[in-house]
Amino acid sequence: MSESSAYIRVTGKMLDNYRGQNVCLIGKLNKLAGDQMSFEMTTPDEQQILVKLRAPTREMLSDIVEVYGSVDEKGNIVCMNYTTFEPSMYQNLDMDLYNETIRMAHQLPKHYIKA
Repeated sequence: MSESSAYIRVTGKMLDNYRGQNVCLIGKLNKLAGDQMSFEMTTPDEQQILVKLRAPTREMLSDIVEVYGSVDEKGNIVCMNYTTFEPSMYQNLDMDLYNETIRMAHQLPKHYIKA
C-alpha cells in the first residue's frame, strides 16, 4: 500500500493534526442523521465526531463503527468506508485500553505498521 493511500489509526483528539489525511477511527454510534448521510460517534477518548457519508447508508449501523476516511477542515471525517460489528465482536472491547494502544503507537511509530 502506498503511503498516500495508507490510513493512520488515530484517536478523536488527534484529528486536528491530520486534516487532509486518511485516517481510521473507531467509536460508539450516537445518532444517525435523518437523511442517513452522516452520523455522530463518540471516540474512545470521549470526542464527539461527525462522520459524513458519500451516499445514504442503507444498512443498520451497529453500536461500534470503524470509519476510514479523510479529515476535513472542520475536523469531521469524510467517510470512504466503514465497518460495523456484531455485538459478540465488541462486547468485551476495552475502549480505554484501545485508546492507550493508539496513543502508544503514535509515541513509538517505528514499532507499528500503518494499514
